[in-house]
Amino acid sequence: MNTELVQQAANPFDRHLVRPAMDRGGVTLRPWQRQCLVDQTAATPTDAGMVSAVMGAGKSIVIALLCAAWRGPVVVTTSTIKLVEQLSDEIRRLTGEPVGVYYTGGKSTSRITVTCLPSVERLSVVLGHVPGLLWLADEAHRCERDTVAAFLTTCQPVRRIGFSATPYRSDGGLTIWTHEAHRYSLDDGIREGSLVPFRIVLWTKRLADELGVPFETPKRPDDATNVNDANDAVIAWCRSQDGPGVISAANIADAEEFAAECCAQGYSVQAVHSRMPKKAVKGAIERLRTGELSALVHCHMLSEGVDMPWLRWMALRQARGSRVEFLQEFGRVLRAAPGKTEAVIFDPWEKSLDHPMTGWLEVADDAEDGPASVKEPDPTEDPLTGEEFEWDELPEKERKRILATGEIRAYLSTAIVALTAGGQLDPFGGSASKWRFNPASEKQTAFLVSFSKTAGAAQNMRGYLGYSGAGAQNDEQAAHVRAVAKAVKVLVRVIENGGALRSGIVSDACSLARCLFRGHGKNRSDTRPPAQVQREAFECLERYSVDPSHVLNG
Repeated sequence: MNTELVQQAANPFDRHLVRPAMDRGGVTLRPWQRQCLVDQTAATPTDAGMVSAVMGAGKSIVIALLCAAWRGPVVVTTSTIKLVEQLSDEIRRLTGEPVGVYYTGGKSTSRITVTCLPSVERLSVVLGHVPGLLWLADEAHRCERDTVAAFLTTCQPVRRIGFSATPYRSDGGLTIWTHEAHRYSLDDGIREGSLVPFRIVLWTKRLADELGVPFETPKRPDDATNVNDANDAVIAWCRSQDGPGVISAANIADAEEFAAECCAQGYSVQAVHSRMPKKAVKGAIERLRTGELSALVHCHMLSEGVDMPWLRWMALRQARGSRVEFLQEFGRVLRAAPGKTEAVIFDPWEKSLDHPMTGWLEVADDAEDGPASVKEPDPTEDPLTGEEFEWDELPEKERKRILATGEIRAYLSTAIVALTAGGQLDPFGGSASKWRFNPASEKQTAFLVSFSKTAGAAQNMRGYLGYSGAGAQNDEQAAHVRAVAKAVKVLVRVIENGGALRSGIVSDACSLARCLFRGHGKNRSDTRPPAQVQREAFECLERYSVDPSHVLNG
């Protein structure tokens, strides 16, 4: 191989080599994969972009085909031993070439070599400077480390392309990658059918009554101390679900203890963790798939490189503090499978509000890596203001009010998560737990009071035409309009009575009101007409199964 020729070539990629690799592997490309290959094989040699593609999008196929098309040496890096094995098998299948692997389980090199990040510096010593080298980085958000810096200095790749479902870090910005080269979002995957819509289930008094367990409201996620406070709720909810699921735990001991507690109550689950032999973990996953087990309890085991598309639900018993880890875990349950129409996520600590599921952030949020915890709940608290009270001491009228306002909070929160995931609203910057529980600002409350006159009038309308002349076009869309109108009316009543609302719930109400009633886009650069904004927002709420009925019936 004339590597000097590769180095001097205007474009070392040869697209004619892609089709034979596709035919060899029996691959049919999704639209995003085809466009990504066109873009990346045409980019300038100095390009250092990251491909942001949601979990389950088929990044490994794109990586393998880029290996096939590059007329020179390739190093592929990834984060774990399991991913080294998976990627090398996929590249070998599509290229038909021998593929070197350099990690704990083997040390060989070839034109294409796959290595894990802890071993990449040692590989660079073996390879030295490699003229015409292409570097493909899977799980590229993990490349901000000294071993990678040493690899770049020694091997000097002429082109680098990163791939990640979570293109950001929880402990600082990204310096190796200069921009987002291609995006395949969660909503793109749902539209194409590679992923299924998700439905977030938050903890409310109504749900507690349905499950027959005591109701306690979660406290601030950053105040957490004891995941066991959620055990009764989690077990009761999981037992009510159909199909296989997974439950998160804080650590190995917690996973084993919780699994034992479930089994003692007659609920068939098993803990899986890193101290178990691989064969035992695979066996547990297979028993879950076949129905012998109802759920697996895990700690940091199902975040990267685990393919379980048949999962139906997930219980976020352990509140993940890291956005990257949260989204990797979240993605395990979204992959499409025959007969699967949605993924259900039980989120008792409301961490789905802390970790927006879309967008490119050069500087990550302020949440620290590692498990966050949850404060042991007091008897309960007002879902709108945070004021604490004893449920048994409340008069019946106040109980009904608390129950209704809890449904309002849950509806607004799940609607915001859906619209953010669907690209209709911009994700929040920073960790939501740092501001959502603070008192609402004067600007927020002033908007709600001003808007409430319109919202109040719309509440009793079967349909509603927004300022743009568009709006609700059917009963289901009109129900969302009435639910937001009712929520605004209730919040304004609290304000007028001197209550101090939480910033998070007021922000959610303001965002939904602007979007559904006024057709405001996600930011100032959003040039969509208001009618289009409203139409696409309604479609997004329907696609993600956001249910307004409990607000309207409360």
